[in-house]
Amino acid sequence: MMISEIQIKKVNSDKGLLGFCSFVVDGWFYVGNVAIFSRRYKEGEIRLVFPEKRVKGKLFKLCYPKLSDSYFELEKLIKDNFYKI
Repeated sequence: MMISEIQIKKVNSDKGLLGFCSFVVDGWFYVGNVAIFSRRYKEGEIRLVFPEKRVKGKLFKLCYPKLSDSYFELEKLIKDNFYKI
């Protein structure tokens, strides 16, 4: 999996929301509106929340990594880019 074109927009929030990010997977699949939250009990760590849509009370996940290894690889890339800004 190749992640490129990572873009991050930081926000000011006291609720743990740090910002939003977008990126491209394997040069052709765009993923946007991924929320970046701080982890409550781990200083400097983040967690990613992927876009969802609620229709008639039912929640649909729009996109997300299927493998936990992929999630943690993506989380590290986003964290490294987040703290460079």
